[in-house]
Amino acid sequence: MSEQIEDKEQDVKEMEEETTEIYPQTGESTAEQPEDDGEPGSDGEEVHADRTTTDVLEAEEAEPDLHDDAEQLVELQKPETVGKLTDVLETVEEAETQADLPDDVEQLREPQRKENVGNSTATVKVVLVPEGHVMTVAFAIGLSIQELKCHLASELRVPADVLQISLDGRVVEEQKSLMELGVRPHGSTRMEMSSTDPTTHPLRPVRPPEHDNMPDVITVRVQTDEGEFQETLPKRRPDRGVVVFSRETQTVKVKSQAQQCPVNVYTQMTGIGCYVSCMNDKLVAPSNYITADEYHDRRLKAVIRLQSFVRRWLAQQEVNRLRRERERRMAWLELQERRRREEKEEQLRDRRQRMMNPRRREDINLLYQALEKWRCEEEQRINSTLRGAERKAALCSLLEQETQQIATIGRHQIAIQNDNYDKTVRNFLDKCAAPHQWRAADGRLIEMDSPHTIRARELRDLYSNINLVHRQPGGETRCSHDAQTHCPGA
Repeated sequence: MSEQIEDKEQDVKEMEEETTEIYPQTGESTAEQPEDDGEPGSDGEEVHADRTTTDVLEAEEAEPDLHDDAEQLVELQKPETVGKLTDVLETVEEAETQADLPDDVEQLREPQRKENVGNSTATVKVVLVPEGHVMTVAFAIGLSIQELKCHLASELRVPADVLQISLDGRVVEEQKSLMELGVRPHGSTRMEMSSTDPTTHPLRPVRPPEHDNMPDVITVRVQTDEGEFQETLPKRRPDRGVVVFSRETQTVKVKSQAQQCPVNVYTQMTGIGCYVSCMNDKLVAPSNYITADEYHDRRLKAVIRLQSFVRRWLAQQEVNRLRRERERRMAWLELQERRRREEKEEQLRDRRQRMMNPRRREDINLLYQALEKWRCEEEQRINSTLRGAERKAALCSLLEQETQQIATIGRHQIAIQNDNYDKTVRNFLDKCAAPHQWRAADGRLIEMDSPHTIRARELRDLYSNINLVHRQPGGETRCSHDAQTHCPGA
């Protein structure tokens, strides 16, 4: 218990020392007063005497305070007093912190002010040397000349290394900023920019000056006074004389109307004071009672009957569709068969015509194939039916027939070659003798003869006459005469 009391006393002493450091005594504060605070006619010794007297008086006043301090120490040893002292110390620390806040705020505001000034923009007019074009750029004064070069290089589409910026005839260092060069916030400056390699990277504006109609500087006036806006009442519509928003205009009105049916819906019987005639009464007899099962069975049979008729109709439609498809299929098959027969007959007729009147090499080959087939069939027939001398005689006769057929085919081939040669020559002469042709602008066909075409036409006529004379008897003399006529120099 005594140890706890000693610890508390030690804590109280430390708190008193801290309080003494925070709030110094009056004698200490007066010792730090400057010399100029005294009166002009006072001497230094008098001032020292006054200070000594003041110290003695303070010492006498401090003696009764010591007794009060002893009593306070006893009270401080109580737990309640210790808690109060702790609160007092926290209050003192907060006051000290608040006293130091203005200095910290000032220290924090200084870099913020510098940063705000660096973010301010200025108008930079860059003159392109030697063209003389002017580029106006809004640039932050806190940025360096190197960043200005990069921005202008991207605008002019040239490398930033070849750009050189000068101010008042002196080259500006790249590390310096516009603020260091003396440019004020929202001010303007004029710089010259040239290229170190004007042949490879000349400085030309991207847009010609005549296409750029924007001014270099735009003046904007901003009103910063209070009361920049005011509230206005909404425009009120004129009164139409009718209440639009009310319960009556938004509620449906109910109307009642009585109706009388043409047929009496009640039954009146004869009673006291009321006579009802029975002349038109009808006697109604009950019929057979139909149960619910009978009714549902009848409805089911009716539904089944309807379904049977519908299914019959659907089946008939499907059968008719299948019949039509079958007829169409049979007609198509018949058409294909008839076409196949016609094509086969056409091939046989063409083959027979080619064998009877050969005109090409393929026709001659077809004759030889038919002859070979005929010989094989005849030889097989002779070998199967005849023996001995009769067989040999039949084979000899077959060989003679084959030889005659080959000779006939050879004559046909020679005649075909001659005809084909004559046709080839005539076609060649016709092409040579044909006039030159071309299509005019108006669509007409224009023909023109040249000396070569005229000579080719004469030779074609001479060739025709010679062939015609050779086919007639005694035509050799006439042929020589015609040749001398057409060829006098021969």
